[in-house]
Amino acid sequence: MFRVANVWMLAQPYAYPSILSSYAFDCPAGNMMGPPSDAAGNTNTVTCASSFETATIGQWVCEHRDPYIRGMVSFRKLVAGTDVNHWWDDGANAIAFSRGDKGFVAISREGVAVDTMIMTGMPPGTYCDILTGGLAAGGTSCVGATVVVDSTHALPLHLGPQAAIAIDAMTRRS
Repeated sequence: MFRVANVWMLAQPYAYPSILSSYAFDCPAGNMMGPPSDAAGNTNTVTCASSFETATIGQWVCEHRDPYIRGMVSFRKLVAGTDVNHWWDDGANAIAFSRGDKGFVAISREGVAVDTMIMTGMPPGTYCDILTGGLAAGGTSCVGATVVVDSTHALPLHLGPQAAIAIDAMTRRS
């Protein structure tokens, strides 16, 4: 849920978002705990957990390094100055929208998969999903999943439960 919420926040053309990096703690008992530190109270050198899911109590989490958040920070910069267009929702817990013709996001908080054909506003082509990896070094191939926008500017959307995709003009491959 944390990742999907950050995708929503960073996709919006509103305000100035703040991404905080922190450390894992028990809640509510540990919410008064200070940062990871040694016996003398000196803050430990930052060594990040490999993912949100593997962070242990008292370990740095480094949310800013998460692929979803890192990808959406780039997305937000690229789509700056564009409006929200091509709004779609399923009347419950799934939404999608474009940011002009520079980016498109789909988010699902559904408990089941969402499958539909959806207008994107993006030029036809194959795009890298920036949440699952984006472009490889050198910018010539995708690291993660790809989506294809057809000649009508639509794509077949398949989102699993609690999932999101995001594409932008920089990840268009053809």
